[in-house]
Amino acid sequence: MMHVPLLVMTALLIVGGAIVKWYGKAMHWDISLMWLDLVSSGLLGFGITLILLPFFLFTWLMGSYERYIWIISGPKPFSMFGSGPFQLAATTLLVLTGYGLIALGLAIRLRILRPPHS
Repeated sequence: MMHVPLLVMTALLIVGGAIVKWYGKAMHWDISLMWLDLVSSGLLGFGITLILLPFFLFTWLMGSYERYIWIISGPKPFSMFGSGPFQLAATTLLVLTGYGLIALGLAIRLRILRPPHS
């Protein structure tokens, strides 16, 4: 039963790959560039998500006093959410990682869009 999510993800990747190949051939696009475009889009989306995550996490954490007390009275990683330095460090790490992923995604995207040298 534990392997069902792994099998579903593998099947989705296989079906998704077949759809990308079919669409690329129909549009006469280079398949390797389509995969790079997919990777760069994923990096951009994940980077934006990581930048926005601390703000949503802080809003959710401070939204209710009961929830805040429940979280900081929990086990080790959660009990640290009550301290300002930990929240600052977590926010900084998430935002810097998000900016790094966005920069990597844009670098890949610019590499795809650059015309080949003749």
